[in-house]
Amino acid sequence: VDLLSRDYEVFKAVSNHCSCDLAVLKNGMLKRIEVRTGYINKSTGKRTTNLPKDKSQFDVFAICFPDKIEYFPPDF
Repeated sequence: VDLLSRDYEVFKAVSNHCSCDLAVLKNGMLKRIEVRTGYINKSTGKRTTNLPKDKSQFDVFAICFPDKIEYFPPDF
């Protein structure tokens, strides 16, 4: 929903074996997105996630926290 509200067309992988989780299209530019769940340490407030091993498989890294989604790079 976040990407749709930013006027992206969103395409979801249909297999767990795809090289990325989402593909988004906007203004003729296609970006591959890897999505991971983010965790917040209740005592420290520190945000963490499991980082992907192969960064060549995606253009954008998205971390979904309970309160927001963070994108890297943030201005994609």
